[in-house]
Amino acid sequence: MKQFIFLFVLIWGVSASAQGNPKAKNAPKEVYERVDRDAAFPGGMNNFRAIFSQRFNSNKVNSNDRLIKTVVTFIVERDGTITDVKAVGINSSFNWEAINTIKKIKIKWRPAMLRKQMVRQRFKLPLTMNFE
Repeated sequence: MKQFIFLFVLIWGVSASAQGNPKAKNAPKEVYERVDRDAAFPGGMNNFRAIFSQRFNSNKVNSNDRLIKTVVTFIVERDGTITDVKAVGINSSFNWEAINTIKKIKIKWRPAMLRKQMVRQRFKLPLTMNFE
């Protein structure tokens, strides 16, 4: 069985349709980068990391490399669900498993808030898997 170590950092919003205009009207389809209160996972990001690590199946990753990287982006919706999960990295099997693992986490987030209204927020999650 493969042994691995996950290293990852959460970075808030990447691209947002309203990022250049923080006073844009709160339209349901807009995705924000800058908000008054960021979306939050119940129990905090350490809990999210722990759940992700538990559910990630490294046996589905095909690679001879010791170090694999990808960047996963997703949107936390106004109802707390996760949508639009994407991964960009060289190893497609790592990308695929990272996407599937995020989608399997059905726990709802606390939505982001902007001017006392719930809004959609994009997250960027760089992932690195180091095989020992």
